[in-house]
Amino acid sequence: MFIELTNTEMELIVRMFQSPIGGEVRELLSRKFVNRTSFDADPHIMSFKEGQRSLALVLVAGANAAKVVGDEHLDNVDINDSDYTED
Repeated sequence: MFIELTNTEMELIVRMFQSPIGGEVRELLSRKFVNRTSFDADPHIMSFKEGQRSLALVLVAGANAAKVVGDEHLDNVDINDSDYTED
């Protein structure tokens, strides 16, 4: 699965995580969706959980970029240079 984002969309995610509550949102996403198993005996539920995890990984990648990318460098963020956007 590949979640394709434009630079503008990725910039919005990065800016969200630069906000005062960005760190809390990142921790919530990690705890609830990233650092948990997607396994379920029902394949439909497992697929749904994996979809949640994939989206959370994209958002957490934006959170990680927010830690190292200053406002003046957002135009240089390469959204396709992340293992978080592809399963």
